[in-house]
Amino acid sequence: MGDERERARLAALEGYGLLSDVPLAAGSWPELDAVLRLAVQVSGLPNATLNLIDADHQRQLATVGFVGCDSAREHSMCGQHFLSGRPVVVPDATRDPAYAANPWVTGELGDVRLYVSIPLVTADQHVLGTLCAFDSEPGHPDEHLVASLRDVATVVLGLFEQRRAARHSADLARQAQDQQVLAQLAARELETRQELLDAVLGSVAVGIVACDQDGRLTVFNEAAREWHGTEVLDDVPPHEWPRRYDLFDVDGRTPLRLDQVPLMRALEDGHVENIEIVIAPVGGKATRALCFGRALTAPDGTALGAVVAMADVTEERAQQAALSRTQERLALSEARFRSMFEDSPVGIGLSDEHGLFVAANDALCRLLGRSESQIRGSSSLPFTHPDDAGAHRSARTMLADANGAPVHVEKRYVRPSGEIRWVWLSVTRVDGPEGQDWTLAHIQDVTERKQSELELRDSRETLTAVAQVARCAQAGTDPRPVVVSAVRDLVGAGSVALVEPDGDELVVTACEGIDTMGVRTPTGQGTLTGLVFGTGESAFIGDARAFSPASKALSELSNTRAVLCEPVIANGKTVAILLIGWLEPAESLDPRIASLVATLAAETGAALTGAMLRQQLQALATTDPLTGLVNRRGWYERLDALTARVRRTGESLTLAVADLDHFKKYNDTHGHDAGDELLREFAERTTSSLREIDLVARWGGEEFAIALPGSNSDEARIALDRLRRNVPGGQTCSFGLATWDGVEPLAGCLARADEALYRAKVSGRNRISA
Repeated sequence: MGDERERARLAALEGYGLLSDVPLAAGSWPELDAVLRLAVQVSGLPNATLNLIDADHQRQLATVGFVGCDSAREHSMCGQHFLSGRPVVVPDATRDPAYAANPWVTGELGDVRLYVSIPLVTADQHVLGTLCAFDSEPGHPDEHLVASLRDVATVVLGLFEQRRAARHSADLARQAQDQQVLAQLAARELETRQELLDAVLGSVAVGIVACDQDGRLTVFNEAAREWHGTEVLDDVPPHEWPRRYDLFDVDGRTPLRLDQVPLMRALEDGHVENIEIVIAPVGGKATRALCFGRALTAPDGTALGAVVAMADVTEERAQQAALSRTQERLALSEARFRSMFEDSPVGIGLSDEHGLFVAANDALCRLLGRSESQIRGSSSLPFTHPDDAGAHRSARTMLADANGAPVHVEKRYVRPSGEIRWVWLSVTRVDGPEGQDWTLAHIQDVTERKQSELELRDSRETLTAVAQVARCAQAGTDPRPVVVSAVRDLVGAGSVALVEPDGDELVVTACEGIDTMGVRTPTGQGTLTGLVFGTGESAFIGDARAFSPASKALSELSNTRAVLCEPVIANGKTVAILLIGWLEPAESLDPRIASLVATLAAETGAALTGAMLRQQLQALATTDPLTGLVNRRGWYERLDALTARVRRTGESLTLAVADLDHFKKYNDTHGHDAGDELLREFAERTTSSLREIDLVARWGGEEFAIALPGSNSDEARIALDRLRRNVPGGQTCSFGLATWDGVEPLAGCLARADEALYRAKVSGRNRISA
């Protein structure tokens, strides 16, 4: 507890700024010298000193009657007792065991006999030192002498408080120098104010008033009389003080109540500090006084009265009023600076010559996701995205070459959570407190703008991809290659595959970036693709090597790490899967990529559905619904391909026309259903008896057209004869055939086959005619 009190006392002593002024130049503090002379006069002792006692020394701030010097605290007479806060009176120090061996008594430093020490106790109960009066002869001072010295000590404390106020003002001025234009103006303002305050202190005495315990005025010095414009009236009762002595509140208009009068407050409350009043005598000059005071007590504790020291701050307040007008003009700059740094939504950071932050506003702390204590003392490099480290290092070089112009840099910061924020930096060189090359950075969060740019780019690229897929759908071409290529380009994937169901399996129908065309996997839950196909929900694997279903499904994709399996849904049903792989693992799927893939998956579903519908429509347009064979339209479409083949290979091509004999009679006898069944079974036997490259079409009614590529007339006759002997239902069939000569139109060749059929019919049916 004692150590804490001593630290607090030393801090208070340091706060007055008195130790730095020891020793004082002669005449540099005339009020203090005058007060010390007053101590000699009121005590009747020839020597007096003001001692300040720090941790190790006693320092004599001022002396009268002898040449003072500093001494070690252990040699200080006052140092032995001053912390008690009570006056000490020693009639003869040579006879007092506590002091007889002290260097100030033995003659080494002084020849003290009669010794009176008054502690200098502040309103906060911190003991700064002592007011000490002594004689080289012994004596017996009375209580009046001690009380007088205590009054002088009160005046000394008032001067100390006055000096601390001036020191505080000077400190504020020095602090203000750090604030750009406002700092410079404020510094000049404080300098002017200090000059004016020094002038006031050099020319105006301290006013001192005192009263006894009954409220009778006992001291009313010259300065006080001058300010009040009146003489002391002993018979003025305390309740008349405010009116008789023209005492007003700080507004200069409201009369003080008795309980507001500083002297009465000191008498009743024990002390007053920094109380400002206005003394405004009628017809006279108004004086603003800053009051300090305390109650007076005898050594035995008897109440003696109270004393108040008043410092004239009229000029200082007038200067403050004048400066307030300047401050109003500075208010806009001050508000702008405060708004720019503290309240600005834009991050602001101040860095020293080493590039280390010395200050960061709240907006910058929020932007970086860190407290100011975590930012101060660090450069911005630890917060910078690794890919932007080069931009960070080049910024200072750019700033050095900018000749005072701001440098603009776009980069990314990474928050502790891993979130990335894009920023736009405007960096300007500023002077540090000692002229160093410091930098001021305005850091604007442009993440949303960058996101918008990315979204706009993605939107354009997505629209382009969707348009490509849509054009495929409109043109009737296969959209699958376009889909996988567009997805890979949009999301920067290493590989993309489109997987579609085929019975109980999933087969790759399109791919890019890796050759997996035709690879099959089961549709069950044992693979990632099977799982997604079954649930219809997308799945993302950050590292496929750590996920067995993924690795099983992607056995061909050995270099793939991160995998996205996106279902392609049409009409509420999963019709395909987009399997997307990246070469690097990832902790999570970028929402932007997820959105792009989902958009293209939806368009892919529509395109695949459209393609299937076109295939179905095309099949309906070219297929006979009863037999499942191609109809005349399908015949001609496929015959063109056969013709191109035989032209290219030089093979033979034989065309035939088949007609079921007596089909009308069969139909009439057995019914139309039986007739339809006969046609279906004949078509099935015909296709099963012929080769895959052969073409069979229902020509109309009970007639069928047959194309046999690679077969001459004799070879065709053998194949057709197998059909003739295998007619279902015990029925017979007649055939006419013609071999294409490679020159005539195919319609002419088919007409010759039809003529041959007619001859077969006329010749008795159930035969082949060429």
